[in-house]
Amino acid sequence: MFDRLNNLYKILEIEPETRLNYLVGQKIGEIKHLQDSQPRFKGELMQTLLFLVRPWLKRTIAVSERQKRSRVQYFVYAGTGNQMKSLEGCVQALSKRGERFEFMIPEKLISETAVKELCSPYRFNVVDLLVSNLVLIKGFARLGRLISDMPQKMREKHFEGFLHPYLYIAFFLRVLRESQPEFVVVSNDHNVDTRSLVAVAHFLGIKTVYMQHASVSPLFPALRFTYAFLDGEKSMRVYEQCEKNSPGDIASYEKPQVFLSGQKKTLTGGQSKGDNLVGVAVNMLDPIEGILSLVRRLQISNIPVLLRWHPGQKKIDVERIYAEFGSDSLVQLSDPGKQHVARFLDRIHTMIAGNSSIHLEAALMGVRTIYFEIVPPSMPDYYGYVREKVSTHARSVNELLDMLVNDNVDREDGREEAIRHYSETYGTPWYGKEGELVAETLHRISTGQGVESIYDRVEKSSVFGNTYGLSADASSLVGGGKS
Repeated sequence: MFDRLNNLYKILEIEPETRLNYLVGQKIGEIKHLQDSQPRFKGELMQTLLFLVRPWLKRTIAVSERQKRSRVQYFVYAGTGNQMKSLEGCVQALSKRGERFEFMIPEKLISETAVKELCSPYRFNVVDLLVSNLVLIKGFARLGRLISDMPQKMREKHFEGFLHPYLYIAFFLRVLRESQPEFVVVSNDHNVDTRSLVAVAHFLGIKTVYMQHASVSPLFPALRFTYAFLDGEKSMRVYEQCEKNSPGDIASYEKPQVFLSGQKKTLTGGQSKGDNLVGVAVNMLDPIEGILSLVRRLQISNIPVLLRWHPGQKKIDVERIYAEFGSDSLVQLSDPGKQHVARFLDRIHTMIAGNSSIHLEAALMGVRTIYFEIVPPSMPDYYGYVREKVSTHARSVNELLDMLVNDNVDREDGREEAIRHYSETYGTPWYGKEGELVAETLHRISTGQGVESIYDRVEKSSVFGNTYGLSADASSLVGGGKS
């Protein structure tokens, strides 16, 4: 236990709390919703108490866990539903190959995954909790420095987030030592749990793999993985801009070899949109009154709507949506906890959304997309979908209604090329098989084989290691088994 505590401190010396809790610790000044957040409990004392009791309240502590963890080649981790969906295809491919792996996700997500039988829930044990609590006791001076270096408003609202690395590092030190993987695979690079896991993997000398799970932003941290599977050229150019961000100055962290391997979520369906609906996809930053108002305007124009909210939408907002439209014949509801995003997209011919990577998923399934802001965002067209001609911009409700009622949605020339700029597999034999592509690539790396027969564009990068572009004629390898 004390050896784990000492290693925890060593990891924090390399990656301190303000880097592991990246968005708050490094970028809060550029993210308005983090500045405006209003937690129920404020202040360092209350948030420290929350840190101590929350694992028990969430029932993530296994008091009598006796599970013996097997050695694996791949340790795959997802902390959210979106991350999980981006990893499922790869996990299925690893299973098909007979590879040894562990796919760890929160217990509450197991009922939602397509690969239930391949998952293990993550549960802290009492020793994990004790090690993390000892940091608060033994590291009193460290906490004092953390508090003194932090602006008061940040301490009041976000202090608990800077304590989370203690528990995650304690947990992952145990798990990775038990499973001894060759690769740690994640699909997020800026949340505190995945950053803590990657920091532990770096410390233990384990190869790290990043699989992009959604569109990326110049606010993200610099890529520091052994291998990075990015969706396409667009993502790689954005990550080049991220080099200015922490932790780019940690010399011991290697710059990745980059593989452009397409968007990873499993999307099925085709061009046939039998339900003839207009989809409205909203996110947590859209105010509920604005959501309701938009759907009412579509109702008045007799436009059949399929409304989908974000998986993390507030419960009170979802209740308002059901109260308003639950029995409405013109408005159908797509609960993200029950209906896969591919099924939502397969039922619509046009989709309305603001700053969300669902635009790309819709475009990949042949759905026209309209970028519409319910409220003006701090960063319009955050992912560049309008600028890159993936989506059409509606600047007002009246313009939006004109597009829908009069079928006046622009069909931009070059849209297919724009989509492939975001997702390298689009229009190739690997489209829809991106998980197999990642598994094939990792297998070849692990066994010392070359990957050049898959990726025909190999370039030296001044920012990363080698970068590999996908060959469009590698059809002979699609669906291939273990070689």
